[in-house]
Amino acid sequence: MKNTIGLSAAPLLLILLATGCSSDSHHSQQPSSPAIQFSVVAPPTPRFISQPEITTATIDNFLLNAFTDKKTFISDLRVTRENNSWTYAPAYYWPATPVNFYAVSPTESKMSRPGGADADSFRAGYTNTGSIDLLYSVAKDQTPTSSTTPKAVQLNFRHALSRLAISMKSSNSDIRVKVYSVELENVMTQGIFTFPDETTSVSGAPSLDGNGNTSAMGKWSDWSVPANTSIYDNPAGSDYLTASATEFSNTGYNFALPQPLSEASSAGRAVTGSYIKVKCVIDNGAGIRLWPNSQTPAENKEGDYGIIRFSLRNATAPQSWQPGIGYIYNLDINKVPGLDMIDFTVTVDEINLYTGAEMED
Repeated sequence: MKNTIGLSAAPLLLILLATGCSSDSHHSQQPSSPAIQFSVVAPPTPRFISQPEITTATIDNFLLNAFTDKKTFISDLRVTRENNSWTYAPAYYWPATPVNFYAVSPTESKMSRPGGADADSFRAGYTNTGSIDLLYSVAKDQTPTSSTTPKAVQLNFRHALSRLAISMKSSNSDIRVKVYSVELENVMTQGIFTFPDETTSVSGAPSLDGNGNTSAMGKWSDWSVPANTSIYDNPAGSDYLTASATEFSNTGYNFALPQPLSEASSAGRAVTGSYIKVKCVIDNGAGIRLWPNSQTPAENKEGDYGIIRFSLRNATAPQSWQPGIGYIYNLDINKVPGLDMIDFTVTVDEINLYTGAEMED
């Protein structure tokens, strides 16, 4: 079951500019101790949008780092699923001291390590491309529990990124809206991820405080490299918007870096803050173009197309994106800029991606 929260939101702002080092000593030098094995759980996928998330059934690899006795034990070890078993090479055997495991999936999401890491904390730098569902897991103070039949290390993964979808409709039957592109503007693409300081247990979803944080959740910081990212691009234009919402996504961008959002505003011709940029054309239903037109400011046109900007943040919209939360921005383009009062209806649904995880058999 997914947990969906419908946020009653005033219209989002429409801006119309008018006026590591590895230690190999534990590989095979301790054959008298049992080899380390793994059991993996990933969150379920909500069925609300295309390109579903990685789940327990679909996760097939992860990258592992581990520490014991304040020293590096495993560094960037690739672990893969083969015939429903988790395999890796060379073999690692249980040391005499407890082990802290840190994992990310998939393995191509390898993270850099600014300032190093130790047995008690693990931080990593990450550059988001929008196409990878980054998962993380922590298992602290692990021991084999039995020298003959050790229990597999349970790695319960959580979503590190925010899920993003943009849907549009037009509830005004007197106009027709054709969309040519949708972009995210001024959204950060790099950050530092700090793994939680306790095991990401499968026994329940982490509870969030007012800032979306809990000790059992990873945290993002040190955001950098703002970028403009294409969500949807169609030179021929979409079908005309209808009263039923349609998701706009064809570039493979589905996951955003969790981050604070800055409210979009204009100062002269410049736009600051983070926002959704929609390139579209509006006509009267008989092929007569209503917007853009000869009175449309140059700042709100690109060639023959008009530009509408929706702020990603305002008083009633999310102030930030949080890890493991999916955000659906529902845009209703129901008025013609410059001909009617600008009054766009926007709501944002939040989907908790933590709930409902099941054990891997």
